[in-house]
Amino acid sequence: RKEAAALKPSSSSFKLMSSTSSVLPEHSSYFLGSLLRGGTTTSSGIGFAAANGGGGVAAVESQDQQQNQATQQIVRNLANILENCMNPNPNLRNQGEHQLERMVEESYPSFVSNLVHLITSSSEITSIAVKQQAGLYLKNSLWAKEESRLALMHKRWLSVPPNIRAEIKQGLMHALQSGIPQVQQVIAQVIAKVFAAEVAVNGWPSLVPDLARLAATSSSSSSSSENSDIKSPPPPPPLLLGNQQQLGVVALTTLGYVCEEMKEDHSSQQDINEALTAIIASMTAQDKPELVYAAVNALKNAIHLTARNFQVAHERDMIMKMLCQAASSSDIGVRTVGFESLGLIAERFYSKLGPYMEAIYTLSVQTLQSRIEDDDDSVAVVAIEFWSTLAEVEDDILYDNAQRAEMMMQQQQQQQQMMFGVGRSEAGVDATTEEVCMNYIKAVAPHLVPVLNIRLTRQDQLDDDSSWTSAKAAAACLELMTRVAGADVMLEYVMPLVHNVMMRDYNQVGWREKEAALMALGSVIDASSSKQVMMEKINPQVLKFAFHNLVVGGEQQHNNVVILRDTSAWFLSRVAQYVPESLAAGTPQTYEEAMAALVISLDDTPRVATRALSAIFHLAQRAATTTTTTT
Repeated sequence: RKEAAALKPSSSSFKLMSSTSSVLPEHSSYFLGSLLRGGTTTSSGIGFAAANGGGGVAAVESQDQQQNQATQQIVRNLANILENCMNPNPNLRNQGEHQLERMVEESYPSFVSNLVHLITSSSEITSIAVKQQAGLYLKNSLWAKEESRLALMHKRWLSVPPNIRAEIKQGLMHALQSGIPQVQQVIAQVIAKVFAAEVAVNGWPSLVPDLARLAATSSSSSSSSENSDIKSPPPPPPLLLGNQQQLGVVALTTLGYVCEEMKEDHSSQQDINEALTAIIASMTAQDKPELVYAAVNALKNAIHLTARNFQVAHERDMIMKMLCQAASSSDIGVRTVGFESLGLIAERFYSKLGPYMEAIYTLSVQTLQSRIEDDDDSVAVVAIEFWSTLAEVEDDILYDNAQRAEMMMQQQQQQQQMMFGVGRSEAGVDATTEEVCMNYIKAVAPHLVPVLNIRLTRQDQLDDDSSWTSAKAAAACLELMTRVAGADVMLEYVMPLVHNVMMRDYNQVGWREKEAALMALGSVIDASSSKQVMMEKINPQVLKFAFHNLVVGGEQQHNNVVILRDTSAWFLSRVAQYVPESLAAGTPQTYEEAMAALVISLDDTPRVATRALSAIFHLAQRAATTTTTTT
């Protein structure tokens, strides 16, 4: 393959594209001349064409020396422009940015080629910060959020002559092995964007195998199976720069970025299997947590490519085994990404989860029950979010199946009408497309909800709306589980927490337990719940408990905690929206207490006042509806 030499950098592995190249545009010498003069724009240019006539070896050596000097001058001047782009002085920064934009317009091939040459130049000529800036500029020239703009960027890149693109890619692979972590991280992203720009034309077929070989150098272990498409990693390339483990981390990081850009229907299964082979082999290196983290992260980015692998039992088992192993790692970062990956699998491969649910449940509970001093909240958040994702998937399945059943019933009615010459025929519904809901959430609810209830008590007093904690994740999970299991069922599992608080002296209960009880009860209230059951649970005693938490001052010693008042107002808002009958069913004094507490809360902090106003709105809306009905 043409790019095979990319893994063997040498003194001549990447050369500055000069005006002697026959593939350069006519104005490339103008571009180089601008750099040689420090970025100023004039009508004259400079070239490096050989002088007419002979001169022998001495003439050639003289020409090479002149070209090397000119090359260094170009790099220095380009570096100066990039330094200006980072300057806090807005005038210099704007000037540098305008110069770069002009260079892109004048000769994009020359510009990107010289950027890569700057990145691969000696540190004596170019600082690490400037190399990073050059990499970021190159990446941003290949990526945009808007699809139309991204398509234009890719078209511009593909307009660069193939031999120049090959030299640039060779230079990027050289920089990836530089041993400078700050530069390697940026280059990993640049390589992925170049790959994405060329994926439609299969312009970099050697990239995935090359990265897989680099990654394989850091782990000699293998997770292969004789009959598996995920095989043992190939031998390492002959030349490596820098530390092997660091190089493996960089290669896996790059491979992850590349996998993120790959599309399953546009990627060869061989490339996918090579990537998975290298990734899974590196995940077995338990004594190298940085390497394992990079590997798990790469696998997370590659999950959307594994549909075919998940159809093969032993390959699926291998992937799930490694992810469960990651979710039980002693390294916080590895555990976090492990649970994130399991969440993605629940979303994409729900029907294949059965054999692994018990192991995932055990890992989740172990994480959620860990002691606070031994715990990292970010791991607990993603462990909870696995179950939130699973609940969303089952909710979607149940909704789709209900819609399908309704459509089939309508179709049957139409067919009956057609038999009697009434109505018209419409397209039929394919009943075979119905997906089976395995009801994992209903099955796990009696065991998982008590664990989530405990998590609800791990709030932070200084918590604000912008933070996402395990306590908030637990509340969100309860709400999602309610959609699937039903409010009446979920109430039975949250009421023990509520009763534990209500049965004790108010002043003897900590604010965390009070807040958790109202958060749990409010999270399982929804429109589908039985009014009778909800009114039994949300009785006057529970409502007065919420009022006491909401009112500032008096004997309520914990009312100075904003999060407690916020949740109390939110709970009353949920009651007013879904079961206002609970307030109406109480004594007139209960209703008056509710309104008094809510009105007082309008002078509270914005977050509490907003909740209180929402509760008042729902109560007023119900009052208006009741009045209209009565009239």
